[in-house]
Amino acid sequence: MSETALAGRPAHEACEIAVAITARHLVPAEWLTNQSGVLQTVHGTLHVRYSPSTLSVEVISIPASHADGPAILIRIPDDENIAVGPRYFESMQLVGVLYPGPFVPITDIISSGWRERCFTQRRDPAN
Repeated sequence: MSETALAGRPAHEACEIAVAITARHLVPAEWLTNQSGVLQTVHGTLHVRYSPSTLSVEVISIPASHADGPAILIRIPDDENIAVGPRYFESMQLVGVLYPGPFVPITDIISSGWRERCFTQRRDPAN
């Protein structure tokens, strides 16, 4: 999960994860907010959820406007995914999105109007 988790000191809160990924320059520092586990971008808000008991992270991307696309949810690790491959969930609505609670079962995510999407890997034709 992180260097501290590997050293036997896992994070205690989502804000620690957000600060750590910023410190490693994986996201711009200006995305940090004063809200725990919340990152703000030009195109939306990222809510980082963390379960220290399972060392699991969920990120929900909430678009700033309809032009920024649908809301997206990803969970790492995805313990309920046994054969699908890497996946995420996309809201099927742009208005009135029902955001699932933290770490609810996948069936609850789907029943609240989200669809499963698989990551696809494509080769860049220029390379």
